[in-house]
Amino acid sequence: MKFIKQFIHLLILLVIIATTVEAQEIKNYCHDQAVWAEWDKQLEKAQGHSDFKALYALRTGLCTMIERKQISINEAAKIFEKAREDLIEEKEKERKRKRFSF
Repeated sequence: MKFIKQFIHLLILLVIIATTVEAQEIKNYCHDQAVWAEWDKQLEKAQGHSDFKALYALRTGLCTMIERKQISINEAAKIFEKAREDLIEEKEKERKRKRFSF
């Protein structure tokens, strides 16, 4: 039950982040201390959940690449969204398998 609650928190956080598209340009949250504080808070709650840690690490790496101008914000957002969507899909499949297994 605790895992489901944490997973729901993760999904809410990811939905908030996913709504950053404004007029074809994506806002850069890499320097937003409030957003980082929320990510750090969720990371503390996610102890033992490597999926969230992987997304955190991906976000950190993408922000570093944006800073170094190795990748655009739009490309970074696409990479992150793909990883997020893949994770959600994987968790849904897992949940369905567990629900139907005896």
